[in-house]
Amino acid sequence: MLEIRIPDWLEFPSKEQALKYGEQAEVSVFLKAEAIFLLFDGSKEKILPQQTELYQFSYLKEKTYDRLGPPLSPEDMLNMDIPYFYLNTSDKSLFGSEGEKIEDYFEYTSLEHLKKKIVLLDEDDLKRQLMFMNIILTEINEFQVEDKKIELQQMKMIPHREKNKAHLLKAVQKLADSLIKTAVFNKDRTEVNWIGVTLIGNEDDCSWDIRPLGTYLYEGMSGLAIFFNALYAVDPQKEYLIICNAIEKELFTYTDEMCERNEGIENESSGAFGGEASIMYTYEVLYKITNKEKYLDYAKKHYKILKKAITRDNSFDLVYGNAGAVITLINMYQLTGNKEYIASAEIAGDIIVNAQEKEGSIKGGWNGDGRTSPLAGFSHGASGIVLALAKLWQVTQKEEYLLSLLDGIKFENSLFVKEKGNWKDERVYAGEKASDGGSFTVAWCHGAAGILLSRSKVNVILNGRYSDLIENDIKVAVNTILKEGILGNNCLCHGNLGNTEILFEYLKDHSDKKIEKYYVDIRDIIAENVCNGVFDCDNAYLYGYKLQGFMTGLCGMGYSLLRDIKKDLPCVIALEV
Repeated sequence: MLEIRIPDWLEFPSKEQALKYGEQAEVSVFLKAEAIFLLFDGSKEKILPQQTELYQFSYLKEKTYDRLGPPLSPEDMLNMDIPYFYLNTSDKSLFGSEGEKIEDYFEYTSLEHLKKKIVLLDEDDLKRQLMFMNIILTEINEFQVEDKKIELQQMKMIPHREKNKAHLLKAVQKLADSLIKTAVFNKDRTEVNWIGVTLIGNEDDCSWDIRPLGTYLYEGMSGLAIFFNALYAVDPQKEYLIICNAIEKELFTYTDEMCERNEGIENESSGAFGGEASIMYTYEVLYKITNKEKYLDYAKKHYKILKKAITRDNSFDLVYGNAGAVITLINMYQLTGNKEYIASAEIAGDIIVNAQEKEGSIKGGWNGDGRTSPLAGFSHGASGIVLALAKLWQVTQKEEYLLSLLDGIKFENSLFVKEKGNWKDERVYAGEKASDGGSFTVAWCHGAAGILLSRSKVNVILNGRYSDLIENDIKVAVNTILKEGILGNNCLCHGNLGNTEILFEYLKDHSDKKIEKYYVDIRDIIAENVCNGVFDCDNAYLYGYKLQGFMTGLCGMGYSLLRDIKKDLPCVIALEV
């Protein structure tokens, strides 16, 4: 990584004076990452027994010039110094710590590059920079978020008319246009990414980080791949295809590079939304959408990675853990008929079963990495894991998976609060469990909605064998979704499109005209609002920034609406193909 340092005490009364000073400014450059690894992972004798070995390091050779930047100065590192360089802002050359000069190292002088950038800036850039500054400076743990819930009759009702696919497609195109507008392409438009805003830390201590989008499904490039490929299948516009190809390149490169790694893969998350299974699952979905064998081939290739990642899982859930891996592996078995995927699913499932709490008040739950207590709910809790075990039992008929999932349901129901018609949220914020503070979430991620999704699917898999344990949960969860009204967000993870899509999945096995009307009305209003530029997928602490990701942002909203147009699109929130 190149780090450029300019004195922070400089102040200029005008842009012209700043540029004048910059014409001959000297800028220090430090090449840090590889050097720090060598310098601080022990003495040079420990890492390089012979000094001459330093000269033989492959990354010091000229062939690594493009990856690392300037050729390193071995003398600096032999003296236990981080390599130091400097440049003049009006010169294309780079100078070493001993005064050596690398002619025309840069394509442009720093000042030329700065002037070109300034010319391209406008008021929108100013607003965007201020938005990102406000986001990054926000203390998210202290930010008070209003829990907005709206009754159906409070929403802007559209005059009763025949619902049509053109209306829905217009909304999806509006979401796609917003994504394309904020996309960052390379010069030949073969690569693309977005400026992402990501939460880092845990529930009790988190902050925002601004970086390019990652690869995983929950909020990264995989979700955008699914959305734009699904949209292209419905509306084959050239711009959508360009993005599909660019994201495909990124995903394939990720898998290829991961396959070249010789160690450390077992430490990666295995989950189907925030782990390696999410890449494999994305290939499965792309294969179903496009019917192109290359995606199935890459799913098989990524299996080599996932097979290692499942071995050290300590999260167990759908998002980060082996529950997501189990479902993804079973999907591959269904797509290929290869029983090797079932064998790996059993390895992942056995880790889940062995990690299940065996006694006490939390018997039947799973206390994943970093948790203070086992959780209810779909994303990180028991109901998501139960669905994975049910699918594993379905293909193996092994009793241990059935017994484990039944214990998981019983544990989850120990957290049920009748007065709320909901299950406790045991996540801890500021030293207090969410439900102890009066918060009962109704969403895909936590609470009644995700539990409804799990119970509905499990009930079908078990063919009603344990209806006394499951069907009342289904009834209660449906009523809670209807009672709690509409949320102030439209995303899939914790918003209206997620909850209504769960109702759609419920309606596959239940006939209820009232719920069907509720589902159609809400989604039609959302589509109309999107057509009018009202997306409702952000919060006050994002200062107008629209998240792009599948579970939290625009592309997931678009995909969900596409499922109303193209009924055979897989239900991604349930990890189906």
